[in-house]
Order: sequence, then C-alpha cells, then structure tokens
Amino acid sequence: MTICKKFAFIFLSLVILSTVTGCVYLRFLKLKNQMADFNKNFEITDENGLSLVFLNPVLKKSDMVWLMGTEPTIMEVDGNPDNWIYELKKRYRGKKNEEGDFDIPLDLAFEKNKLTVFTMPERFTKYFSKSLFEKFLSTLGQAEIDKGDKQANSTYEGASKTEIPTTKEIRAVLGNPYSGKATKEELTYVYRYKILSPDPEKNLGVRITFNFNKDTDYLASVVANIKGLKVKISFSDLQ
Repeated sequence: MTICKKFAFIFLSLVILSTVTGCVYLRFLKLKNQMADFNKNFEITDENGLSLVFLNPVLKKSDMVWLMGTEPTIMEVDGNPDNWIYELKKRYRGKKNEEGDFDIPLDLAFEKNKLTVFTMPERFTKYFSKSLFEKFLSTLGQAEIDKGDKQANSTYEGASKTEIPTTKEIRAVLGNPYSGKATKEELTYVYRYKILSPDPEKNLGVRITFNFNKDTDYLASVVANIKGLKVKISFSDLQ
C-alpha cells in the first residue's frame, strides 16, 4: 500500500471525502498539520478583505477544483491567470427577503500553481477580528476525525466572550438565514449557498448551520457541510 493510500484511510477533515484517491490526501493532511502551528505557516491581513496568507503553500489549483467540485466562474483577474474567484450565491427559500448583496466571493491567489492567499469579502473585517479568525482556523489543526460519519470535530477554547459572534454579527455579515428554528436552549440559523460554475449542468452547494445559546445569544457551534463532509466547531463555555 502506498503512503498516499495509507493517508486516505486516516485523514478526513474540512476538505476531504472518502471517495477521493491520490496524493491530494497528503497535501490536505499537511495543511491540517500546518494549522496546528499556525503562526509559523500563516498570516492574516485585513487590508482588502479578510485574507489568509499561506507562508508555506501546499495546495494546488487542482485541489481547489476538487474541493469546490468545479472550476471557478472567474479564472483571470486583471489579466492574471493566477488569480481565481469562486462565487457563492446566497440561496433563499422564496424571493429574496433583504436588501444588499450577501453573496460570498472567494478570491484565490496562486504562485507557481500553489495557493498563496485566500481572501473573503471586506465586510467580514467589520465584525470578525484577525485574532478570532486565527484561533478559529487553529482549532482545525486539532480536529478529531470520524471516518465513519465523515465528520471533523474541534473545540474553540481560550477566548473571551467579546470574541465570540452573536446573532447580530452573523446577520450583519451573512444577512437573513435561509431558515431558522428555536428550542428552549438553542436558536439555529441555516445558510445555504450555490457554488456557481462555468458548467450549467452542475448543481453544487454549501450549507452552514449556526447554533446559538438562547440565553446568552453567543455562538455555541457552527457546522459546515460540503461534498458530504461535516465539519463542526464547538465553542467552549465561557465564564
């Protein structure tokens, strides 16, 4: 058994499905391990959006196409073929029920076929600090992987309450949820997006579920579903 196939049995995380073969596993495993030593491998800037800078890049263009399930709709920006933009189109149950544009463009910059910068829209910088984004990503480096359920679980710890998003911040950045429900203990918001593709036959999507503590309004957990994999980050109880 090759080393790549061995990793295929061990590693399922934010961007891995059990049906994928080849050394793509090895690159995503390396990325996960890099996140465990965040400051050595990444920087975060907020000058033109919220950007993650890869100091030791490992992911290739083909890895991002695999992850998103399609090539991007924009594969060249200002004549630069190493600048891609994926567009996540926000979905609504019926007609659009809010003003403003809450679609999410993801700007990817490559150098020598390696992903070097990943940028989210500028509105994210108004409500989410660089330190929150850094800690959020660092937790993925410690994620526990459940192969059977195709689920990665991690816990966000050591933050003050002021760093934890509330329903106000989530709505400010993402707008109205696709759906929501409330129990005695939790309030849940579900957001759904279509990944736009140059292939009109493809119907690709992302679902993100936010669970809030109903008493405090602080985010208790977030679950992202993409390509059959579930990634869950829980927020530890803060005093």
